[in-house]
Amino acid sequence: MPANVNFREWKHFFITGKTKGVYLALLAFAVFAILILYNRENLFFFTVIQVGSFASFGVLVDLISHLFNDRYQSGIPFDQWVRRFKSGRTHDIYGIIVQIVASAIDLVEFHLAFVLWILLLPEAYMIVKARFYH
Repeated sequence: MPANVNFREWKHFFITGKTKGVYLALLAFAVFAILILYNRENLFFFTVIQVGSFASFGVLVDLISHLFNDRYQSGIPFDQWVRRFKSGRTHDIYGIIVQIVASAIDLVEFHLAFVLWILLLPEAYMIVKARFYH
């Protein structure tokens, strides 16, 4: 079962370093915000980074609204999680995939986008390991 926590407990987890997935999502959103500033002159790259930024913000908001923390475990088998992935119940992973694609496209113009992969891959790993869905 997921670790049921209220906001006060989650806030304590956040302050004491037990919400690594949220930290990574926050950093990814910050990097996308920086990339938006650097990609203002080229409309194509600006649009791609803007889409990645929206996906990044969506993942961040979703993880916070569901009080995602390091103790979260859904308790479902991996094959059942994959079925939920196919049916859209794991849209945070979809958001991370959108972010990876957006950063890969922007990597052609601006190499800071590679930093996103360093943030997004561990974040995706934590979400899959916890089998986070809703």
